[in-house]
Amino acid sequence: MKKCSTECLRFKLIYVGEDEEAVIAMDRPKLLEAISRSMLASIDDGKFAQLSSDANSSNEVRSMETALEEKN
Repeated sequence: MKKCSTECLRFKLIYVGEDEEAVIAMDRPKLLEAISRSMLASIDDGKFAQLSSDANSSNEVRSMETALEEKN
């Protein structure tokens, strides 16, 4: 996902049903976090959907990305 443009990330989030105005207001780290959450939620049937929406630490994002990579 790191090689995707910011606009591509925004499009993907809007496509999966995120609020367009909220997505446009997000910076790149928030977009990556939201994409990671969305992908994990779809893989784990909502297991990760309960993560706090204000989790902005890069360690948490990295751990979510690692978990996603392990699933694939």
